[in-house]
Amino acid sequence: MQRFRLTEKLRNKLKQPLGKLIKGDEDITLELLKKIVEELNPELIISVGDIVSRSILTISVPVNVRIIDNKAMRKDLEFFDFKNKKTFHAYNPAGAIEIMAL
Repeated sequence: MQRFRLTEKLRNKLKQPLGKLIKGDEDITLELLKKIVEELNPELIISVGDIVSRSILTISVPVNVRIIDNKAMRKDLEFFDFKNKKTFHAYNPAGAIEIMAL
């Protein structure tokens, strides 16, 4: 098991989006996302959150990394199989992430 600790400096940096943040109504944001992906053809797309990751599937945008926990608004969601090539299981105690398999 590997443990990664979050420093205060990194914590502040990660509060800011690491790319283009698309906000707004789901239908509008998904349409905009699809358009951006078609125009820019980015090398890497990361979706954060179960709802975002599930929504992106509906527009067939290829996602390289999905960060999910089967929760939305801290409430459990029904399991959804994303059919990933590789899955890493992690535990995230306060200020850290523990990766179970690398």
